[in-house]
Amino acid sequence: MVFIRALARVQGGQVSVSPRPEQSRAPVVEAPLPIRTRVLNALLLVRNVLLVLLVIAIGEALPPLHLLHAWTQAHQQPLLAVTISLSAAGFILLMGMAIHLVLAKGKPMSRREIDALSARRLTAQPALWRRSAYRSRGTAAGAQGEDSATFAEIKAAWRVRAWRVSPRWRRLFAGLIGAALLATGLFGLFVVIGSPGIKLLCGGTLLYAWVRSVSAFARA
Repeated sequence: MVFIRALARVQGGQVSVSPRPEQSRAPVVEAPLPIRTRVLNALLLVRNVLLVLLVIAIGEALPPLHLLHAWTQAHQQPLLAVTISLSAAGFILLMGMAIHLVLAKGKPMSRREIDALSARRLTAQPALWRRSAYRSRGTAAGAQGEDSATFAEIKAAWRVRAWRVSPRWRRLFAGLIGAALLATGLFGLFVVIGSPGIKLLCGGTLLYAWVRSVSAFARA
């Protein structure tokens, strides 16, 4: 409800009603990718799936992970409370950042922009051969806003405590903290409830993401 009200404020107090696209605009048609690109994408998908299965198989064969699994099962309730709380806190911070961004820097989206965004999401799924057309019916409303900063800018803003005086940096720092909490909570949840192989996969992925992020931040 809060997000809908934010959209309404960006739209000027009322959510505008767009006519049915079949009466006013042609459907958004996505051009097919070259066959070579589609085959390479499919091969990359197969490779990634095989890597995931290999990691899970290795995890199932490692005795230390079976010991970790037994420990998490014995302490599952408190561990679930921690991971779910982290996920909820991260989601709230991210949604708060998104709502604040729409209210502060948002601009209304046209019906064509909404349809184009939906079409890109539809065609993001991997496939060997695909040609798609997207058409939505009924009313639609949307707003878009964007903001970005480099690691060097974030470090400089942190040193001078820019969040004390700048709503933009308060929003960005809240979003970064929210993303970190949400990722840690969600992957931690699967570490708690998953099998030894899933523990290795999710725990390794989370550790890799943290190491890469901290390393990039330190080098900036």
